[in-house]
Amino acid sequence: MEVEVELEQVPINFTGRYQGHNEHQLTDQEDEAHCENEKNKLAELKDQKEKEVTAIKNKISASGLAWDRHADKENNKIVEEVIMGLQFQDLAERNQTNDLKIVEVTKECEAEHQSESFDDGWASIEDQNLENYELEEVQLKEKETKEYETEVEIKLHEVNFKIEGNIPVMPQDFPEIFPPGSADDAVVVYRTRDSLEPCTVDDCDSVVDLLEGYGLKLDVRNTRQSYYEKELLKLLHGCMILPSVFMKGRYIGGLNEVMNLHNSGQLSKILIRATYMEKKKYEKEVELKLHKVNSKIERNILVKLQDFPEIFPPGSADDAVVVYRTRDSLEPCTVDDCDSVVDLLEGYGLKLDVRNTTRSYYEKELLKLLHGFMVLPSVYVKGRYLGGLNEVKKLHNSGQLSNILISTGIYMEKNHNV
Repeated sequence: MEVEVELEQVPINFTGRYQGHNEHQLTDQEDEAHCENEKNKLAELKDQKEKEVTAIKNKISASGLAWDRHADKENNKIVEEVIMGLQFQDLAERNQTNDLKIVEVTKECEAEHQSESFDDGWASIEDQNLENYELEEVQLKEKETKEYETEVEIKLHEVNFKIEGNIPVMPQDFPEIFPPGSADDAVVVYRTRDSLEPCTVDDCDSVVDLLEGYGLKLDVRNTRQSYYEKELLKLLHGCMILPSVFMKGRYIGGLNEVMNLHNSGQLSKILIRATYMEKKKYEKEVELKLHKVNSKIERNILVKLQDFPEIFPPGSADDAVVVYRTRDSLEPCTVDDCDSVVDLLEGYGLKLDVRNTTRSYYEKELLKLLHGFMVLPSVYVKGRYLGGLNEVKKLHNSGQLSNILISTGIYMEKNHNV
């Protein structure tokens, strides 16, 4: 049985006017164009309805049922139910598609939420780890400070024990702490001049006056200047001890320790021993090198300038030959030795930088160069210490002196008049 479906009537206005524009009267040409346009729209609607009817016919045929206006009501009711079921199925399919999209969006939201939760959780873990790290760092610093304090206290306690037992105290008995920016032989004192701490200021004045009484040149650092305060705290691992005395990279202690050393007579001995140790060390190095030079001279082995100790007199040119001598009439033998060396070197045509130690600043300069030794005459060639009278004469008699001077470029053989 054929399926007959009535098309819904589509109301079309053929009055020759646009709906909603009654106030405007159209011309005949515009009226015809409008009617043609409305007819085209009607044709498009008919085509759409026919397509919908064809689709319904196909669905009903696929279900094995038929429907028309002349069939019994029960049959038509079944067909209507089938059609509604098919329409519901289409709606369900569309809903299912929408549900899938909703599920996908929900999953994305859940994933994003989980990601945010994970990030928040990870951030909290990082914060906790940072707190733990900072706590561990603080604990480690406290542990280091305690260990340092214990180590310093032990060493200073041992020094006090030696003082009480009248046992000689050596510089190496003190904790090794070197203040930054100080010379190797410096005596550094950290002190305060803060009027809010009169007792501490008095203690600092006492220590400074005591040490200056030994003729020491002090490097005094006032902790009212913040960088010196931080410097001392760093040296003592957070402890602020004023005054604090450091001698040649060794921490002597505060007021009590310095006064104990002074009252027991150990402080002067420590200063003497420290100077003696430096002299002894220098003396061994210089003697060893000069001994090697003498050994080469005896075996007729070529001596080079770099074989000599490296000691550069201040204020001299790079290629200078410096001679420290004396003209003190109270030391006639020494004066004669100095004259002999000067005449010998001038005989090579050399221009000498002669420094007379009767002038106090040259005397101090030589003492500093030789770590407290006064050797006259003393000869330096291009920042190398050749020695005194005996060493220079040995070099000259063996012919090695001319070789050294020629190799340095400050002497030409043709200038030799000796």
